Amino acid sequence: MSSVKQCVTAFACSAALFLAGCGGGADVKTSTTTVSLGQQLIDLKHAHDKGSISDKEYSKLREDLIDHAK
Repeated sequence: MSSVKQCVTAFACSAALFLAGCGGGADVKTSTTTVSLGQQLIDLKHAHDKGSISDKEYSKLREDLIDHAK
């Protein structure tokens, strides 16, 4: 019975420590980086030239970028 009680106590302490780390009142900061349409198209072209994306993917993604910019 003593080992069961120790396990339950250990679990409860672990859970308390884990939950104490959640939120914790810390300030959460986010940053947003804006990339121009031109830079996105250049990056897309580089990916295509390196073979990272197919011709079909390149065309679709390029079209999506341009449509989204309108």
